[in-house]
Amino acid sequence: KYLAQPTIIPANIPILYFLAIVPSGIFFGLGPAILACLLSAVAYDYFFLPPLHTFGSSSIQTLPILAIFLLVGTTFSFMAANLRRERNEAVKEVDIRKQTEAELLKYREHLEETVKERTLELQKVNLDLNKELTERRKAEEIINQANQQWQETFDAIPDLISIHDKDYNIVMVNKAFSKAFGMTTEQLVGKKCYEVFHKTTGPILTCPHQQTIKTGQSHHEEVFEPTRNAYFDISTAPVINASGETTQSVHIARDITELKRGDKMKDEFIGLISHELRTPLTIITGSLHSAMSAGVSAEDVRELLQNAAEGADSLAD
Repeated sequence: KYLAQPTIIPANIPILYFLAIVPSGIFFGLGPAILACLLSAVAYDYFFLPPLHTFGSSSIQTLPILAIFLLVGTTFSFMAANLRRERNEAVKEVDIRKQTEAELLKYREHLEETVKERTLELQKVNLDLNKELTERRKAEEIINQANQQWQETFDAIPDLISIHDKDYNIVMVNKAFSKAFGMTTEQLVGKKCYEVFHKTTGPILTCPHQQTIKTGQSHHEEVFEPTRNAYFDISTAPVINASGETTQSVHIARDITELKRGDKMKDEFIGLISHELRTPLTIITGSLHSAMSAGVSAEDVRELLQNAAEGADSLAD
């Protein structure tokens, strides 16, 4: 009743009601704030607008006051509701930020752990790679040494060795081959074998290389090279890949010209010896057969034996 006396209420007493509207909007939202605004307007009308303690104003002068009260109260309700929404959004944003920071911290810890694991794995991989590289270098050194030894052995062979592909191209030769044809390895590799061997512009279908490529089997023959006036003993062997296809042939050519000349000289020598022996032997056998014939006088026998002895003496000489 004391608060309801208009003589003791200041002109700005509606602010006290606004203090009820604003917290309602801040803590409970727009609906409760509007409700508080309406209730405050009713209370203001009941307690402070004449006639007092009644609902509804009898004076037209108090209606603007009540309208202004409702307008201001509604405005405060919306402002308080917006403030509450912004506050809630700020709280949510803070919560989201805290949650994000927690997730980031957790992810950072997980990332650090992952980095440690990956570092250990990389260190292990690095050790394995270093070990593998070391073993590979050793293997390469062994292969290089083996290749060098093989090349030295290949070049030390006195026979003429060459390797040809299916298209008659020379792939590899040894030093003896290069020396025999008066060309370097670089000059020979890539040339057609028939150009080097036979001095022709096209392949010879009966050559050992063609036979080996065609049959996939080894081949052997003696060949006389008129351009070099030399005899060669040629052996060929196939090079077969993993698919069972003959891709190359290995040629081993041995110069047997001197051997052929030796054989000829031996034949000539044997023929000469045979001729030289044939005349004395003919005399000896003829004289002996005649001496053993019936009716030959003793003097003739002596002469025939003398002839046989002279023939034997000539053989001894």
